[in-house]
Amino acid sequence: REQYAKQAPLGRQTIIQFVRSEEEEGVLKLKLNKIFGFVMEALKEVGMEMTIVRKYTVGDGGVILGLSPIGNVIVVWDGREHIDVNLFTFSQSVELVNTFKTAFQKSCDDKLVVGLRDDQPRGVGRVVNFLNDMI
Repeated sequence: REQYAKQAPLGRQTIIQFVRSEEEEGVLKLKLNKIFGFVMEALKEVGMEMTIVRKYTVGDGGVILGLSPIGNVIVVWDGREHIDVNLFTFSQSVELVNTFKTAFQKSCDDKLVVGLRDDQPRGVGRVVNFLNDMI
C-alpha cells in the first residue's frame, strides 16, 4: 500500500513493432525518407509538433529521433521487415497512441501491421499504474 501511494505516473511509453502484412511479399521496399514521412504524418495527426528531429542511416535501415514538448519518438527500421516505434508522451492517453498507430498504418497504405505492442506507465516512485488506474 505504501508503494502504491508513493507512485506518481508522469507519462505513457508505448513500444510498437510494425511488421510486414501477410499480403506483402518479400522484403519491404521502403526507404528511410519514406518512413520519416509516415512518422511525421502520424505525429501531426496526434498534435505532436517536433522541435528537434534527426535521421540516421544505419546499415540497410536507420533511426529517426524526434523531440517535442509533449513527448518524444524513436523509430528503428531494420531495412527489411519491421519498424520499431518507441513513443513517449506526457499525456497518459491510450487514444493518442491508438490514433498515432492508425495514422502510421494508413500512411504506409496498410503494408505494415502491428506485430507487438507494449504500453508502460512512466514516472517516479516505482510506477506500476497509469493515473487513470489509480482513480
